[in-house]
Amino acid sequence: MYGETRWNSIYDTLCRLTELKDFCLKFQEDPDFRILKISNRQWDQIIELRDVLKLPAELTIKLQSENLLVSDFVYHWHSTMFALSMQTSSLSRSLMKCLKSREEEVFSNKVILAGWYLDKNLSVMNEMKSNNYKKQEAKTVFNQKSFL
Repeated sequence: MYGETRWNSIYDTLCRLTELKDFCLKFQEDPDFRILKISNRQWDQIIELRDVLKLPAELTIKLQSENLLVSDFVYHWHSTMFALSMQTSSLSRSLMKCLKSREEEVFSNKVILAGWYLDKNLSVMNEMKSNNYKKQEAKTVFNQKSFL
């Protein structure tokens, strides 16, 4: 009954729906299809949701790169977080909260930490003393190769 869900299927659906807005508006003028009416407020909400979901949708595409380095991940992640922080809707704030929670998990992952330590593009950051980054733990994980 249900197929596999593609990561960006809701975003793609909302994009297509907004592309068809004029058609939908004209179609709902027909008395036989008034039940399908979408109000102006609902259109505004659809467009807002589409705009909020655009950033994570683009992020998932960027993170599918075959040769993705940890530095690429960090750059794309923080660029998305920054762009999302510039949006002011309650939806964007809710998404930002969820992503912040996820960020804590991701950046404490031993595989990510080991990759961070090995990534030459992050060498300056490796020298920084940070609560979020446990350099010694990353070295230990890498030396043990327990992530392979």
